[in-house]
Amino acid sequence: MQRYTFILPESRIESDDVVVASGLSQVEVAELVRRRDGASVLWSEFEHEGFRCFEMVQLATRNGSHRRTMLSATVPITKNVERDRALAMRLIDIQTIDRHGELCDGVVLTDEAYVARLVHVAERREARRLDREIATAIVDALLQDGSSITCCVRDPEPQIKRFRRRDDILELLFDLEDPEIRVHKRGRTPSGIRFVFGEVGWDCVADYSKDLAYFIDPIVEPHLPWVKSPDGSERGYRVFVLPSPAEGDGADPGADRAFDEFVLGMHSIFGS
Repeated sequence: MQRYTFILPESRIESDDVVVASGLSQVEVAELVRRRDGASVLWSEFEHEGFRCFEMVQLATRNGSHRRTMLSATVPITKNVERDRALAMRLIDIQTIDRHGELCDGVVLTDEAYVARLVHVAERREARRLDREIATAIVDALLQDGSSITCCVRDPEPQIKRFRRRDDILELLFDLEDPEIRVHKRGRTPSGIRFVFGEVGWDCVADYSKDLAYFIDPIVEPHLPWVKSPDGSERGYRVFVLPSPAEGDGADPGADRAFDEFVLGMHSIFGS
């Protein structure tokens, strides 16, 4: 039997949803939705030319306004009134769950969907943590090298110009989704870094000037998914590096092995 979770969702990724109830049956979650926040429910039924019609009217106050919402179900008349009523009630329960946003504040999810939501939230939090870890390490490295930073250079009038105050720089940096900074150091042409936050974390450095590679690469590379984890296990990626023609024509056995691995790898992926 399908079970449901009723939550008050949080829009901020760092905040947990409020779980009102979980493991509810279809009947239980529908009743919770209909009577949420003290709403009143009126029921009525009548017959019309071979059909029985059942109506549910919810009277509720939301955000200071009074609302009247009606759901109904019509079934063919049989000799069993209770069975007709049960069928209609099931149809109204289904509508109540499907249209819960019209009846109350909150969200109805299946228990499985809520577990999937928790996994997604954990992934987004990890991406956010990695965004901040990498960007903070880069800013620290630049400031320790004696550079100053302008952020965000795409604004007509950047809020921060040639700053060295770490906390101010990071506060503005993390308030934007795709900030771009300029790095200044006496005697050098200003360099640039463009960040994109909110993806998967390790890819937050979208672009940068080549002269900053010796700062950025050592910070980013340990987090790349194709780099082996500390225990030596693979992270799900494999990179094939083909030998150059000069290496392939030589007697280097390593070049031959690299080519053979490439052929076998392509065969395993695409088949014969």
